[in-house]
Amino acid sequence: MSGFPQIQEFFVEGRNRKTSHVLLHISEPSTATEIPKGSLFALIEITGGTTEQIEELQQCIDDIESRYYSEDTDNPEILFEHILEQMNRKSHHMLSDGTVDAVVGVMIGGTILLSYHGAPIAYVFYQHKQEYKHLSIINEADDTPTQLFSSVLSGSIHMHDYFFVGTPSVGRYFSEDRIQKIITARDVMSGSTHLQRVLANLRSDISFGGIVSKIISVHDLPKTGKIPPHLKQKGDSINELVETQDNTAETLNPSLLQSAKSLFSFHPQQPISPTNTQLSVEPDTTTVPFIVSLLRGIGTVLLTASSMLLALLERILVGIKELIVIVWFLITNQKNRRTEIIHTLTRSIEGKKRSFVHLPLISKVLLIGTILAITIFISSIVIYSANKKQVAQKQAYTLSIRDIQSTYEKAQAQFTYNDRSGALNLLTTAQTKAKELPTDTDEQRQTRQSFLNSIAILLDQVRNITIVSPTVLATIASTAEKPATPTRLARIQNTLIAYGTNDSTHYVLPIVGGSVDTRNHSSLPPLLRANTPKENDTIVFLGDAQSIGTLDPTNQTISQKTIVYPTTDAAPNDIALYNRRAYILDAKNNQIYKHNPTATGYDKGTPWIQSQREGSTLADAVSIAIDGDVYILTASGEIKKFVAGVEEAFSITGLDPALSNPTELFTYTDVNYLYILEPTNKRIVVLDKTGKLVKQYTAAEWKNPTGMSVDEKNKTVYILDSNVVYSFSL
Repeated sequence: MSGFPQIQEFFVEGRNRKTSHVLLHISEPSTATEIPKGSLFALIEITGGTTEQIEELQQCIDDIESRYYSEDTDNPEILFEHILEQMNRKSHHMLSDGTVDAVVGVMIGGTILLSYHGAPIAYVFYQHKQEYKHLSIINEADDTPTQLFSSVLSGSIHMHDYFFVGTPSVGRYFSEDRIQKIITARDVMSGSTHLQRVLANLRSDISFGGIVSKIISVHDLPKTGKIPPHLKQKGDSINELVETQDNTAETLNPSLLQSAKSLFSFHPQQPISPTNTQLSVEPDTTTVPFIVSLLRGIGTVLLTASSMLLALLERILVGIKELIVIVWFLITNQKNRRTEIIHTLTRSIEGKKRSFVHLPLISKVLLIGTILAITIFISSIVIYSANKKQVAQKQAYTLSIRDIQSTYEKAQAQFTYNDRSGALNLLTTAQTKAKELPTDTDEQRQTRQSFLNSIAILLDQVRNITIVSPTVLATIASTAEKPATPTRLARIQNTLIAYGTNDSTHYVLPIVGGSVDTRNHSSLPPLLRANTPKENDTIVFLGDAQSIGTLDPTNQTISQKTIVYPTTDAAPNDIALYNRRAYILDAKNNQIYKHNPTATGYDKGTPWIQSQREGSTLADAVSIAIDGDVYILTASGEIKKFVAGVEEAFSITGLDPALSNPTELFTYTDVNYLYILEPTNKRIVVLDKTGKLVKQYTAAEWKNPTGMSVDEKNKTVYILDSNVVYSFSL
């Protein structure tokens, strides 16, 4: 037998989707390795099933198709049975809900393998003495409760025989004889279309689905039809389709594959007697529509045009290749062929000139006109495309301008009604869009910069940023022989002390008048931090190597004092004084040590922190300040608050941008706010003691401010930046 199956499905969706589902799928081979495996089909009707059951059945068919076409085999029949056996082992639970009527199979040429569950209908219509006879393949229902597909039927059908599979609902309206008359009197597509049209006219709550197939030869195809993959099979007789049964004794979980031919619908099934509805089978008088002929003609034109285009492309590629070879020989003069090539090109050009001169006048006019027409046509396309692109860009630019302007105006309104958070979000969006504006022309650059300037001004207002003009109090001189590298500021009475970890000199600066005076403290360890007590009678300096020193305000010299820490691996990094006691921050050991004063310095001290919030740590703590409560500033921009050694919740609100590597925190009992120095954004951040933003200060003159001293009583802040000491008013 020689031939291949022509397959067509039909499907009608019911009006009620609550009680049943139909899954219909046909998968045909598309590659050389898939052709020997033929076409795979699946048809399932589920009544009263659950959503989970439907999804599992869908996934099962997915798995069957994927494995069937992906696994290598010399015997597709054995592979199909093996896949069913494996799928049955894991799908018995799919029969626990509702009623499942299912059939799955493959057609390899005229050979058919199928397995079923429940009571789907399946017929073969074969020719016998110039007429068609029918044979029912599925004669009894298979309701094995633990197996979805318990047996495999195999056999073959011959050239021009029909194979039909349908859901049980189709069998309630069509007898075997009626189905035979409908599909054997037409081609496969017309027969399936007729069945679908008649069933659709019922307007039933039930959905219907089925598959019609016929074994045909290549010569039976329409001239413009697509020849599907096929195999030549030598099959047994038609009766073997029902005589051969291979028990798989397992359960399968069919699902609907999401391919181009997949159909998936929800529809209920209700018991309907065939005697209640009469179906009329109309004779097929359909002729080939005009649209089909038109499409065939268009296909022929497109095929011819494609062939011409490919031929032209081939000639262009050959010409490019020859040109590359010529240029190569002209450049390299390989095999001394440069002179020969130049002579050949010259003769060719002269020949073209002579040919053109001897052309008839009408031919010259036509040639020149054609060249001009092609040039004008191509130029028009290029100009049109360029203009279209330019118009689109102009429209997009105009829309962007309007969008930015609208966003900016909304932000102004939000700010007017004191919604700083909403205004900030809108301004951030507007700023991002403004930065993306093109800058191809001077006008575009000016527009972009104008937007950015306006947004920046409003952003400063929303963020409560004040740009100050600081006063220069003093500049600390530095020479190559004696470089000055102060990084911190301390204040006692009306005097500022500038000092640094890598500088053995500290610098004395009178706040009012006077010049910078230097004092040497090379006998002391490097100075890390300093703090002035409320009594304002000294400055206590924290040194490394577990040392401490105090300033004599009379002669501005620093004397070393003694201090002992409660742990041998203490690594103090900041100090705060409160009621004459020293509170020393040790970020490394996640602790604060409390020291009482002694005649020679401070005692051994005790750990002060009793408990912290879950997940809290002082590992990146950089500064400490006390007003009765203890505040710890971290490099990550957080402030941690402790009351009597116990950490309490504290958060910063209303601040934008967020803190980035701040270095110093200041407050005290008679100070209303928290003051934070942040070199990264060159600013002083002022918060109230609940964490809410009060104001931000910055200055164009600042480059890298590292030292800060706050005199809130006199509303003055002092800043050390690159050896220059500034002051500004709050």
